[in-house]
Amino acid sequence: MSKIDFEGIDAVIFDMDGVIIDSEPVSRYVVDQMMFDRGYRVEPELHDEFVGRKTSVKWKYFVERFALNDDVETLTKTSDEQYLMYIQEEEMEPLHGLRYLLSHLEKLNKKMIVASSATGHNIRLVLDKFGISNYFQDYVSSDDVKQAKPNPDIFLLAAQKLAVDPHKCLVIEDSNSGILAANAAGMASIGFKNPNSGNQDLHMAVTVVDSLEEIIDLV
Repeated sequence: MSKIDFEGIDAVIFDMDGVIIDSEPVSRYVVDQMMFDRGYRVEPELHDEFVGRKTSVKWKYFVERFALNDDVETLTKTSDEQYLMYIQEEEMEPLHGLRYLLSHLEKLNKKMIVASSATGHNIRLVLDKFGISNYFQDYVSSDDVKQAKPNPDIFLLAAQKLAVDPHKCLVIEDSNSGILAANAAGMASIGFKNPNSGNQDLHMAVTVVDSLEEIIDLV
């Protein structure tokens, strides 16, 4: 396991889905049900390709591949509404070890921000639901950038909001697209192997962990 030079890190950037909240099973369920209603079954491997990316990107692919009659905007809106309803109504907890990690980083006086392919509304909902908004200085959502991960814009904007040099930022991600985006931004990255995020290639990260608690040992 590689050791990150944490002395040179001033800020930690958290992905949300799959790092803060274990939301991938919910997202997959919603899309699977919508596709089933249209007469199709989606293989798990196909979902894996879109982990960490905007929902609209997945629906654009599905519309083209399965020749769906629905438009991408309507499908995205419907799936987002069903996802939000589930998150609001069900009892959910942040991923195991997250609260401990946030507290640890706060004691080290590290700035923290969320940078997620989710919408701003979704990010606020999750942070408020878990009562962890106070740990983060700000957030960046898919609403704030034109190009989503693996483009680095979302991470570069996060660094800009914190007034921290990108090279002094550390990104925690569970997806291949997120790690590629972090690397393109010139940031150190930790790949978190969330089993519910599918078979993600994280080998380009500085180091890969199986749990959020392991990150504390790295810093």
